[in-house]
Amino acid sequence: MSSRLKASILYLGRECYGERRRVDSWVRILSALGIEVDAVPLLRLHGSSKLTTVTSMDNYVPEARLWSWSSLESHLLAEKPDIVIGVTARAWHKGLNNGPWKLVLDYVDTMSENYKIRASLTTSPKQFLFKTLAKAHGKVELNARNDFPEASFVYAGYSEAKRRGALWIPNLAPIGNNERRKPVQDPVADLMFFGTLYTPINLNAIRVLSDMSHEIADRKVVIAGSRPTPEVQDMVKDHGWKLVASFPNIYSLRHLAKVAVAPLGPVTGIQNKVLEAAIAEIPQTITDSVAGGFEPGLSITSSKSQADCVSEAIALADTPKHHRNDLAKFTKEIFEVEYGVERWSDRLAEILGLEPVVYLNELTAPVSTQPL
Repeated sequence: MSSRLKASILYLGRECYGERRRVDSWVRILSALGIEVDAVPLLRLHGSSKLTTVTSMDNYVPEARLWSWSSLESHLLAEKPDIVIGVTARAWHKGLNNGPWKLVLDYVDTMSENYKIRASLTTSPKQFLFKTLAKAHGKVELNARNDFPEASFVYAGYSEAKRRGALWIPNLAPIGNNERRKPVQDPVADLMFFGTLYTPINLNAIRVLSDMSHEIADRKVVIAGSRPTPEVQDMVKDHGWKLVASFPNIYSLRHLAKVAVAPLGPVTGIQNKVLEAAIAEIPQTITDSVAGGFEPGLSITSSKSQADCVSEAIALADTPKHHRNDLAKFTKEIFEVEYGVERWSDRLAEILGLEPVVYLNELTAPVSTQPL
């Protein structure tokens, strides 16, 4: 009989890039420790087409009614995991308290705050939905430690974990591409914003660039990402920017512009776009709110305001190419260690009481196709 440990990762399974990145980080950390991984997309469990019976919505977020607890319970009884990880409150159920496993509940970020931010950035009918979800998630967050007394709670964002007295396990940096970079001329464009081009937070950042059209009138700008809204397409057309609506991976973007700019307003959690730009060796500037998702001491310029973030990006684009390349290479080296699998497999081993040894080495592979 094998003594290998098994972990079940529970997640909603909505084909959301942020969710995939979080689950991928857990899989890499657990696999590095030699732990067998059972990834469970809850919406796809047999029987999950029927809403689960929930006696009190105070204990659950609305999204938790989209899957079947009885189906999950049967799955866990069959798989017999030693560790169960619930990714966001959408994957939590009080029945998880009753198993023999170690329970890890991953907020990822403070969803009540996230939904409040989204509500503040939209005037569409979705605003009511975001406010409703913010209220529901807030109740669950308030009662979580009482509802799950034996669980270990985790956040992906550094400042949130520290502020809420939880464990910090960030998303990992993507696995780097170790192929030798071909020498190319300096990119023609100065600035690039990349991410999904429909979320309220990213739309707000693009509007900041639009509002600063006079300041960047003589600059070439690239907007890259999936599902651009009509508003995004109009801004691109009005300002003469370039839109790249699909691309194979982040490495295909690094020769398009000198600097990646992330002028985001209030955010929660950890921004994948920062990890991806770092590993792809794209110089970047961010706001202080984005920097809050990371451990202090980043080798990335952060600014208090969104406008200052854009100004810093312009200044960085104007520095000599060798300076930008050296900075990007230095940042990549830091991120590969600080947000690499070895550090965080050791940390998880410590949390779970295991030997802090990395048993398996990761292979070089391209990152996912559409970064946030």
